[in-house]
Amino acid sequence: MSRILRFIYIMAALVGAVERILLWTARFGFLIYPLYGIISWVTAPRKNRLQRRAALIEAIFSVLTACTLSAVIRCIWHRPRPFARGKRALISHGHNASFPSNHTLNAVTAGGALLFFGPRGGYTKAVTAAVSLLFNGQGGAKRLLGWGLLQGMTRVFAGVHYMSDIAGSAVLAVCCALYVHSSHRLRKLSRQLAYICTEAEDILRSK
Repeated sequence: MSRILRFIYIMAALVGAVERILLWTARFGFLIYPLYGIISWVTAPRKNRLQRRAALIEAIFSVLTACTLSAVIRCIWHRPRPFARGKRALISHGHNASFPSNHTLNAVTAGGALLFFGPRGGYTKAVTAAVSLLFNGQGGAKRLLGWGLLQGMTRVFAGVHYMSDIAGSAVLAVCCALYVHSSHRLRKLSRQLAYICTEAEDILRSK
């Protein structure tokens, strides 16, 4: 009998620990992205430093586009969150619109932008190359995409989003990343800003 009670106690503790981890991810998981960006910027190897930094800047432009789109959608349509319709929320949250999920939208946009950055030649080549990288390649973009989707799931678990919010936000995120990627002006600006920042950094280090 004591073994059964001990097993129940261990399982309860394990479930409680998993729940706390999921809720922490739902609330603070987005902090991974600025942390990833800072580390990637600082540790970029010299041989392809400009390219990596330009990719990060393009990802920032993509996220800004996603934030603008989210604000427009929320002004047009207000979808009540699950807890506003009587469902229990496991974390505190404001009564703003449920769709789109900004956590998922921004996370998948950033990961998608880094996947799309390398290939050139329009939407078809960009998507084909990105899918190939997603399934065959290695690197931070895959991890960012995976973390973004995981965070979306934790938001559903926490009761502040619907599954359709996450799916719809992921689709919008890909569209935002592709839009920025297809803009010659934004790509050029990303490279120019990366060059300026890198040159300024080299000058400061040489002093």
